[in-house]
Amino acid sequence: MATAFLDDDEVGKYKTYFKPSQNQTIALGPKDMSISETWRQYEVALSELTKVITFSRLWHSFLGSAYFSELKPRTQKDYLQHQKKLIAVFGEVKADNIKPEHVRTFMDKRGLQSKTQANHEMASMSHVYKWGYERGYVKGNPCAGVMKFKAVKRDRYITDEEYTAIYNAADDVVKAAMEIAYLCAARLSDVLGMKWQQITEQGIFIQQVKTGIKQIKAWTPRLREAIEIAKSSSAPAQADTPVIMGQHKGHYTKRGFSNRWTEARSKASAQLGYELDCTFHDLKAKGLLTDTLTQWFDCFADPELAESFYIRAFPLVDITAMPDDEILSHRPVALLELVQKHIRTRDMLELATDIARLLNPMGNTERAVP
Repeated sequence: MATAFLDDDEVGKYKTYFKPSQNQTIALGPKDMSISETWRQYEVALSELTKVITFSRLWHSFLGSAYFSELKPRTQKDYLQHQKKLIAVFGEVKADNIKPEHVRTFMDKRGLQSKTQANHEMASMSHVYKWGYERGYVKGNPCAGVMKFKAVKRDRYITDEEYTAIYNAADDVVKAAMEIAYLCAARLSDVLGMKWQQITEQGIFIQQVKTGIKQIKAWTPRLREAIEIAKSSSAPAQADTPVIMGQHKGHYTKRGFSNRWTEARSKASAQLGYELDCTFHDLKAKGLLTDTLTQWFDCFADPELAESFYIRAFPLVDITAMPDDEILSHRPVALLELVQKHIRTRDMLELATDIARLLNPMGNTERAVP
């Protein structure tokens, strides 16, 4: 509401002011304005206020948009998590007043706690600004040109000995989850979200929450055994119940399950005599590497199969004329083709990085495969 009080300005006169909030004051005009003029100025000021797009208003407009509603649930959850820090810092600031240097300051301070989270939060902030820019809410994107922190790839490979130690120390819930994550190369969110209706005659159907990729992991004796372990603490007769069931017959929360995983890892550390720093997510990487190596060796352990691949690959083209990138896209024979090419061109040293990448899909080129 409008209120009048004495302002000690340069003309020393009473003025009429509008206080939309405790920290904001807008002068409407001199004290002797008519009531009708005061009301008109009030409506003008109020109209201008409604046009101001603060970062908080921009953010919540994005959350209420059709664009946001079509995002994957996991992505929506990430935005809601990221808004806690972003709104606390930028919430009441006019969106167009936020500059790259302000974002950089936020990144530097947030990076002291977590560089990874700082990167994720700035990425979300940038997406919101892009959304707002396309719709005329803001004039630009202050995140553009602000460098993220360099991501450090995890190169932690869980050895078979470490895996066995954790598995033996775990309860049945963690054992089943470990085996499914490892054998299916699945993320924790996919394992905890798995329902019995995904267990089919052909294998386990998995649609990755993060990427949307769908696949069926074919049965092996070991995978069947993992599912049998899960049955002991779940309700397989009910198709819509979780395979990894919590105490209240619902899905485990990430935190609740992580506590059980951490307990098993601590027991394994005591047994092995050194502190284990591996995460549950590292099981997926172990599964990917094991699966890739198994497929590659299987292809060339069978002489007839290897010969069929080899004969198809080379007589059709001059391998020395093919770009390495094209070779790398060729089935399991990519490594064989690369070696063949560079033996002929006598520059084998250039192959080091590509060979390491083919043998290790985790991107670790320094660590030998155990």
